[in-house]
Amino acid sequence: RNIGDASSIPVIASLLTKTDTKYTDLAQAALASFGGKINSDVAKVISDASPAGKIAGIELLANRKATVNLGTVLAQTDNADTHVKAAALKALKDLVSPQDFIKMCGLLEDAGADAYRPLQQAIYATLAGQTPAQQVQTISQRMNQAGTGKGYLYYPVLAATGDAKALKTIVDGLSTGTQASRDAAFQALD
Repeated sequence: RNIGDASSIPVIASLLTKTDTKYTDLAQAALASFGGKINSDVAKVISDASPAGKIAGIELLANRKATVNLGTVLAQTDNADTHVKAAALKALKDLVSPQDFIKMCGLLEDAGADAYRPLQQAIYATLAGQTPAQQVQTISQRMNQAGTGKGYLYYPVLAATGDAKALKTIVDGLSTGTQASRDAAFQALD
């Protein structure tokens, strides 16, 4: 069969379910080389894939900016395999859309420290179409909703805007709040 033939995509995607990384690596490389639509076939096999296959599939979807498959990748953020979980969290920034802002904020506020950075990156990615001033306003509103116990989680997102108001909020965080809040403000300014 010709590897460029779209009818071979489901067959190649099914190799992601193999436990031997030789097959999952081969499948990832072959699928990445397709110019056509691989996303739905890749997304279909992720839940049944081996850990290496899940990671390969997640990376393929992220590289294709397959926003329609965000749910498939989100499901893997709870995976018991720490490598799969990390790959899924890392991919979120490439799969989110503006309408995912609230969902990503909820995940951040409920997450463990290992998930903070990739979720903060995903939140910032949802704001990409806004001006820095709009981004600061959106984030500040969410910080107020999150309250002082969780608001500091948004300092790195504020810092990414580069806005002067954001900087003031972060600097204010250095002198007020909990130790975690002060640590987060310091790290955001670093």
